Amino acid sequence: RIMTVFLSHGGKSSIEDLEFDPDADASHPIPNGIFSIEACRFPNLFIDAEKISAKGGKGDVRLTQENDPTKLDLGDDHGTAWGWRFFRARKVPQVPGCYALESLRFPGYYLGACDMGTAWADKTHGTLRLAQMGFDPNSVSSEQQATWFTLGHVRGADAHHTYTIRSVRYSSQAGAGEQKGSSEKGAGAVGWYLDAHKQAVEKGVNRGKARFVKVDESIRSLESA
Repeated sequence: RIMTVFLSHGGKSSIEDLEFDPDADASHPIPNGIFSIEACRFPNLFIDAEKISAKGGKGDVRLTQENDPTKLDLGDDHGTAWGWRFFRARKVPQVPGCYALESLRFPGYYLGACDMGTAWADKTHGTLRLAQMGFDPNSVSSEQQATWFTLGHVRGADAHHTYTIRSVRYSSQAGAGEQKGSSEKGAGAVGWYLDAHKQAVEKGVNRGKARFVKVDESIRSLESA
């Protein structure tokens, strides 16, 4: 299941309990609380906040190659302070291990899950996109909860920290042995996980696609207790 496992690179030893503090560790090239997400399946391909709609509200996400994970990519053609592959984790206190992942290239836009099983012929995949909204960790709206993810630390992972990224909204509705809000790591239940789908060279740049895939929750046996 390496397609569903991702590395984090950032200015703190772990994503857990991140708080944005750009001055927390001046010795590290990436400030505390800011990180990028690399696909283990395709090394050096990172989650890329590619673009947002001219009408606002949503945006596109892809995988893009970067050989140096400590490179800051400060600024770009959008005039933003941070480049395409940087995010911050905003904690959702009422769900253990749950975060909303905000793009620093496009502040106010979060990684979001949509079209789960509806826009895909085999009914087992979903779309990763950017969704624009104000962060509200106490919201009960489905739109807000579609931007919430649990990050499961993979046991025995290297120093960069390796995680599965699981949709809270859709996994908790998957049925088949899992109750809403349950964190049980049992076989029989199913969950929706971020999936490094494929890669190809486009105009001289190695890029890829990311989506969600519905898999048996026994994958959670990889995670630390």
